[in-house]
Amino acid sequence: MVRKIILLLAIFCFCLTSNKLYAAAGLFFEEEISAEATNNIIDDNGEVNTTFEINGYSEDTDPLSVPKKDLDIYFSVSEINGDSVSVDITLYPADAELIIDGKPFENNQLIPLAAGNHKLQVMKTGYSTLDTIITVSPENKEFYFKLSAIAPVMIEILTVPLHAQIMLDDKPEGYSNTSLHRYPGKYTLKIKKPGYKVIEQEIEISADGKKQFFFRLKR
Repeated sequence: MVRKIILLLAIFCFCLTSNKLYAAAGLFFEEEISAEATNNIIDDNGEVNTTFEINGYSEDTDPLSVPKKDLDIYFSVSEINGDSVSVDITLYPADAELIIDGKPFENNQLIPLAAGNHKLQVMKTGYSTLDTIITVSPENKEFYFKLSAIAPVMIEILTVPLHAQIMLDDKPEGYSNTSLHRYPGKYTLKIKKPGYKVIEQEIEISADGKKQFFFRLKR
């Protein structure tokens, strides 16, 4: 029992240096609640008094007012980062891919980010890609980005000899020397014809760039 109290006090004192403390209490070994330290006040005697907000309880409810023999208390720190900001990013279209500082994120939830500048990318086939820098702070934590729709581009893939099988991103797209409509972006092109070596390479389709791609197959 003494050992448990010492461990509890050590964790509690460590967490007081943070802006937020999340704690969990198991009442009768069955119910879990969470508590957030919202205010630390140093009184005239130099003692720290901490105010807790208990999720699921009114302010005048004391969740610890049960017989101590039936109470097991444990603390688990889930946030010790005063610089973290919960950022709300809304995208249109809603299912666009969101990448922040090179890491993918879901765009339908709050995202914890450190205060400061972050590189943001938003991508979706059929829309122009957005590359920008956002500055995050406690006062600047809500962002909205709308992608601009783009039209598909007509391209031609020409080969010698004719009638070679065309595949884009491993999907059959018919045969060479015919027109295709695709959105701007990068694709893996594969060209196959019996008796000839397979050609495989990455091509980039742009709205105002190259529209024809020519390949000569080799045996």
